[in-house]
Amino acid sequence: MKTAAAIVIIIALVSVFHKEKKHEPPPVISRPSTSSTVKPGSGAYAIPDFSTLGYELPADQQAAANKIVAFAKERYKNRAASDEILYKVAAGIVKYSAYYQIDYALAAALIARESGFNPNATSPHGAKGLGQLIDSTASHMGISDPYDIDQNLRGSLGYFKKLLDMSSGLSSPT
Repeated sequence: MKTAAAIVIIIALVSVFHKEKKHEPPPVISRPSTSSTVKPGSGAYAIPDFSTLGYELPADQQAAANKIVAFAKERYKNRAASDEILYKVAAGIVKYSAYYQIDYALAAALIARESGFNPNATSPHGAKGLGQLIDSTASHMGISDPYDIDQNLRGSLGYFKKLLDMSSGLSSPT
């Protein structure tokens, strides 16, 4: 029953990402630090230049990461992660969702549901990090530090892709 509820929540979060709001302009996102720059001509929806933060993303992926950041800031006002960490998480979600060919909104909804974008989240059952990897799954996916943002997203989204492929009959459960 918990799995069904989680699936319903994830589907609802995905619909939030893809919903177009015609009646109000998208929010302006503040820069995470003074070293960040905003691309000129971006209008009301200011897209941070992720390269100044050390993240190389194409423009379309920057826009996707920006949507994730806006979603996290709106829904998780008391989040544990700083703006800089949130930008790193968003960039990682977009990067690995593109690599594993998963819709970025679905990947972000999974991370939102599992950890609320908190890279240091730990469940009472020992699941760790953004994607709430348990030790055996982390080991199976080649993850040595489940609290490392990049490693956890690589492992979590890679494992999620395996599960998606298995459910659609594209791969075997190896």
